[in-house]
Amino acid sequence: MLLVFLPMLMGLHWPQDLSDYAAQKEMRFFSLTALSGFAPLFLLQEKDAQRVFYWVVGLLGLVMAAGAAIEVVVSGALRRPEIFNTNPILLARASGFAVLLFCLLYWQNRIKTWSFVPAVALAAVGLLVSGSRGPLAALVVAGGIAIPFSFTMSQSRRRILGTVLAGAAGFSLVIFYLVSARPRIGQRLVRIFEGDWGHTDTSRWEIWSKTVEVIAETPMGVGWGRLSDQVLVYNDDVLLRHPHNIFLEIAVEAGWFALAAFLVLVFAAIVGTLRRIRRPAGGGSSTESGDALVTLASLFYWLGCAMFSGDVNDNRPLWAVLGVALAVQANRQTHDASRVRGKSDVRSG
Repeated sequence: MLLVFLPMLMGLHWPQDLSDYAAQKEMRFFSLTALSGFAPLFLLQEKDAQRVFYWVVGLLGLVMAAGAAIEVVVSGALRRPEIFNTNPILLARASGFAVLLFCLLYWQNRIKTWSFVPAVALAAVGLLVSGSRGPLAALVVAGGIAIPFSFTMSQSRRRILGTVLAGAAGFSLVIFYLVSARPRIGQRLVRIFEGDWGHTDTSRWEIWSKTVEVIAETPMGVGWGRLSDQVLVYNDDVLLRHPHNIFLEIAVEAGWFALAAFLVLVFAAIVGTLRRIRRPAGGGSSTESGDALVTLASLFYWLGCAMFSGDVNDNRPLWAVLGVALAVQANRQTHDASRVRGKSDVRSG
């Protein structure tokens, strides 16, 4: 993690105004965001602590989804709710993660049907009323990766098939309702299926393409928060200050080497987690493999979210999950080394 954050220093610059976006971005990135990545290495090494971490994030998603459902019922209008004074994207990300987490726990027989159904239904409501498409796409990708692993690991394959079929049917009904009723909240989701790209979509494509051009011209990066000095793209008269893609953002603002370090971190986390799924520490308990699958699905989910919205500081959950993956690997190596020493001591005795 340290070797990843060191190249990020290439994007630092002396700010003229500590209150502007660039300065605030730098201070938050090298304080709170860095803490999100490093803290799990010290606090979440044990399996129980990791499980509590995922449970807390999942329950937070349920609480936000419940708040969104109450707001919709009270107002009587399907509009994008802002829970806890935050934007709808955070609601979508938290509730989408809750859907993913509780599905995985249900498939691993860790929660009962009577608690799973209402929890996932509530979280799905929060995800859909948010009107955000990035977390929905991330959920589909993460679920698509987790289902084959779950199917080979789980003893309750009927649960997996039932969940997938019920989810597909429910989503189809929601889309049918949105197409027929055309509520304002559903227009953003329906446009995807109708091939109608709105201003949000076109501005996103524009800033992505222009960011790629800047990346090719500036290998050392333009500096944190300074993309808008090079690229001017507006969404509803609001200047887009970052490309809404964490890979493009790191490459254009901190440079090619910083992106390479970040890619190595992501690759190491994914490969290490895959190895843990196939060969769990301590002889191969299914619980160990299940924990690893939760981490793997979480990695792909939060990576998917970071591909479509937010800057590096908005994607702190991704840094936290990367830290969890590294902490698990470090703990596994320690466990394996202790086991080897134990066998050696027995042989010498």
